[in-house]
Amino acid sequence: MEPMEKEDYPICLVACKSRNQPLTPEKGYQSALTSTSQSDSLKTTGSLQDFSSQVGSSGVIVDYQKGLVITTALPFAEFIPSEQGGRNDHQSNNSEGGLDNCVNHYSGNELKESSVSVILQSPKINEMEKAKQSFLSTRQSTANRHRPSANRVFSALPHPSKLTTSSIKDNATESFEVHDARVVLLWRCASLDDEMKSLMPSADRWELDYGEKKGEIGSSSHLMDGKDVLEDGDEEGRKDNGQRNLLSWFALLQVDGGLHVSSGQQLKIVPSTSLRLAQPVTACGTPFATLSPSIFYNSLSKGIITKHSGQDLVMTDARCMPGTEGGGLFVTDKKHRYLAAMIISPLCWKSNEWIGLTLACSMTAILDSLQGLTSIDLSMIRSTYHGYGSHSSHEMCLQNPEVDLKRFQSVVLLRVGTVWGSGVIVNEKEGLILTCRHLVKGASYNQVSVKVSSGSWMKASVLHTNPVTSPIDLAILKVEGHQDNASLVSIGMDTDYQEGSRVYAVGFPLFDPSQSSTPSVTSGVVSKVIRINQKPIMTQSTCAINAGASGGALLCAETANLVGIIASNSRDSESGASFPHVNFSIPVECFRHAIKQYIITKDPSWFKDLELINEKVEAVWALEENGTYIRRLPSKL
Repeated sequence: MEPMEKEDYPICLVACKSRNQPLTPEKGYQSALTSTSQSDSLKTTGSLQDFSSQVGSSGVIVDYQKGLVITTALPFAEFIPSEQGGRNDHQSNNSEGGLDNCVNHYSGNELKESSVSVILQSPKINEMEKAKQSFLSTRQSTANRHRPSANRVFSALPHPSKLTTSSIKDNATESFEVHDARVVLLWRCASLDDEMKSLMPSADRWELDYGEKKGEIGSSSHLMDGKDVLEDGDEEGRKDNGQRNLLSWFALLQVDGGLHVSSGQQLKIVPSTSLRLAQPVTACGTPFATLSPSIFYNSLSKGIITKHSGQDLVMTDARCMPGTEGGGLFVTDKKHRYLAAMIISPLCWKSNEWIGLTLACSMTAILDSLQGLTSIDLSMIRSTYHGYGSHSSHEMCLQNPEVDLKRFQSVVLLRVGTVWGSGVIVNEKEGLILTCRHLVKGASYNQVSVKVSSGSWMKASVLHTNPVTSPIDLAILKVEGHQDNASLVSIGMDTDYQEGSRVYAVGFPLFDPSQSSTPSVTSGVVSKVIRINQKPIMTQSTCAINAGASGGALLCAETANLVGIIASNSRDSESGASFPHVNFSIPVECFRHAIKQYIITKDPSWFKDLELINEKVEAVWALEENGTYIRRLPSKL
């Protein structure tokens, strides 16, 4: 497959300001752009530095000919009409501001005070091509004095006031086109709103990053019925309402006259029902938005689909930054690139812990929620994703088509009282499940239950737990009565891995079992293997690991075989900050032989080999440094 150029991504930069706001750069911001001469008839766009003080986001160009762009509603927060009338200026003390929970859309006429620009990067043109174009333009100028030029206006020339495009060059000889745009509509994707309410209740303390502030999802109206609930005196929270409840809101913009489109370039959209767990994705957007677009414009990040239940919400481990909101998640097959989802929150926290994942909304859900709200014909856009289902799941899901996604079903959801986590089926006939000791410490007074993603809850008993004196955090469960063993899928074990090997982390983090029973998958590499006497006793990986994933599986990406049991991530004991991409797993070499011998002999004394009560092993799992124990143990997930 021929590599696709970055210009093929239908992503742009959106900048928004008040019509009364002067175009002056914010102090302290630097730009690598050189200014060009300007015309009085054009808006001041001599340098992209002029946009650095504006609110911005990325955007998806859904129709080049009609100049249609869809982005997040975040840049327009302060222009949304308040319940009392007038602008909802989040910089003011208007405590009643924010989106009306009973309103599903606002027309562009209600946001007249906003001035919107759509910024695109133009293709590079070499000097010879420039000279050729200039020569042809001179020859034709006499015969075509009144013919409009292509959709680019050079600021060194005088312009009629109706033209709304300018070209800006930076020091790298790449140019940007700046188009005036208008807001057609702001609207709410109700289905995404409902899904977020279900998956992210206020008690879980989810937070999102919106520009300069971090908003608590649980206290904002987009995840609650009625108005925002705030504690008395929480003025800071009141000021931030206009930003916090925009997660499920989107904006439709239009550039009159359309946008330049390369030959053969057409947006292709993949339906949400065709997306698969662990499917590779590429995120495209502009980090930090209007700060330094010449440096960050349409940066790429790769990852996989981490969580997707077939509805609207899509989670990915592709690492994104603020400013990429409104950008796209793309999947590819052997010939084409498809737009799958729009980034809605690049940074997320749960219970004050950064989760290292990005939230996105299915593009088909966004377009479906737009139906009937605008007179603009969107049939051409929707026609691009009908019939995509002819692609096989293996062709789209994994880089290695031989990997069987059913292996993910060997990871089960585990519940002990109010505690939940993950486990791995190592033998389906015996109903044996490996998990972590700290998850089942309440098993003596609580029922232990396990559930595969496609099955029902089954009772399980604790067959073995390593003593607390053992540094190896392991326990073995047995499904009782073979109730639903037909749904159990065991997994092979793999010792053919090394530092740098690609791996998947599979488990049930973040979401309460009552809200979601499908696993999550993150990707990474084996970053370190710690050995004692040539035997691996700790495996580190770069996969994003969060609470609920402990007891889950670290799988070889090539074979989907088990290489370790996830035990913990790392946490700073002073600040309390967790690091999801620095985590620890128990290698298969620590338990493979004992499990195999138990299956053959049914003798539980083999489980004694799992304990590894050894000072050197204990020192490793205690993160010993130079003979001194550090009082910062790995966090238990």
